[in-house]
Amino acid sequence: MSPSTSPVKEYHVFERFFVARRKDGSFNAVSAILIHKTILASVGEVKSVKKCNNGNLLIEVWSQQQAASLMKMERIGNYEITVAPHTSLNQSRGVISESQLQNDTESDILEDLKGQNVIAVRRITVKRDGQLLPTKNLILTFSLPTIPKSVRIAYLNCSVRPYIPNPLRCFKCQRFGHTVQACRGIQSCARCSLPGHDSQTCSETPCCINCKSDHPAYSKTCPRWKIEKEIQTVKIKQNLSFKEARKIVMDRTPRAGVSYSAVAKGLMVSSSTQTSSEAQSHEKIKIPTSSPTKPISQNGKNMDKTRDNNRRDQTSPSKLNKEQKTTSVSHIEPSTTVNSINPSSRIPTPKTDKKEKPKKAQNTFKETKAMKKARLQLHKKNLEDKLKDSIKKRNITKQDLLKQSNYDEDHDSDGIKIHPSEDPMSTSGEEDSLNS
Repeated sequence: MSPSTSPVKEYHVFERFFVARRKDGSFNAVSAILIHKTILASVGEVKSVKKCNNGNLLIEVWSQQQAASLMKMERIGNYEITVAPHTSLNQSRGVISESQLQNDTESDILEDLKGQNVIAVRRITVKRDGQLLPTKNLILTFSLPTIPKSVRIAYLNCSVRPYIPNPLRCFKCQRFGHTVQACRGIQSCARCSLPGHDSQTCSETPCCINCKSDHPAYSKTCPRWKIEKEIQTVKIKQNLSFKEARKIVMDRTPRAGVSYSAVAKGLMVSSSTQTSSEAQSHEKIKIPTSSPTKPISQNGKNMDKTRDNNRRDQTSPSKLNKEQKTTSVSHIEPSTTVNSINPSSRIPTPKTDKKEKPKKAQNTFKETKAMKKARLQLHKKNLEDKLKDSIKKRNITKQDLLKQSNYDEDHDSDGIKIHPSEDPMSTSGEEDSLNS
């Protein structure tokens, strides 16, 4: 609960929360449209209207004029109603600590604070050695929805902080969150949590009914009591409802037996992490046992035949299961021989959608010398044609003419032309002619 401004500026603060009750029943069966139209016509647009569990209406207004108009309402439709300010929502409580006021009585302090919207003063006491001792802490009740920052008592300016009450515990069933009037449980002992006797005469071993530990239910060392106290703190300081404060505290309170990593894993899952059992499970591959395996030869041809037979067994429709892929798996080593394979063995392999592609056939064509010669001549001719085309596209110079003349002389000369031949050369005929 955040403090408001100085109480001197809040003397004329109006009551904002009101309760409307039917004289002969509840508003549970009354139309919400009828309620809204009646309030809108009599008061105007209010801040909020809520139906309580007991059948009454909780109405919050914006201004003092709306509060006065709402107090004058007597009917909603054909139903007679009574309107009164809420007993607790229009009030707030704060704590001051001042050692100079420790000897003053509560009535004297209240008399000095009458002009500052204080309607009640109570001193906090502690019990030591069976005696109640007064403290310097005072609980002030203001007729304001929010507490002021400070109050002035005599010549002392005392700062006000929010008052956080202890958790609400039922004195009948000893559980938190409700009172005896709303309790539906059975009478239990606050010391041993057993029914049938009073805690003042109990001599059993202490056992808490809330956390099952060896302490009474009213002990402030109880883990459940500490959680309930934290809920009250969040509710008061952040001005939230009890349900909202409980959700905040329970979300940030670690649970026994649950690690932080487990909680974080449930809150945020990476898109690249496999979490489903189907994704984490591996496929089971069956090894067929229809034909006994033969010793594996080191020859490449035999290995190719074995590989082809295995592929044929994998794709046969009689052995292919819809859920599991069957394949023969063998670790090939040149120095080992496989005699038998256990049919119950399973080899996990990761899932993949890729299919084995057949190997491309190797090109075993070999080019002959004549074909190579013809290919080179064709390549040379193409180069000459490109050279001539490039010469035509640009201006002919003297050097080009000289090159062209030399080229023509080389190709048009009547000299002896030597061509390479594949026939073996022999000089035996020439030697015979010389001898003759």
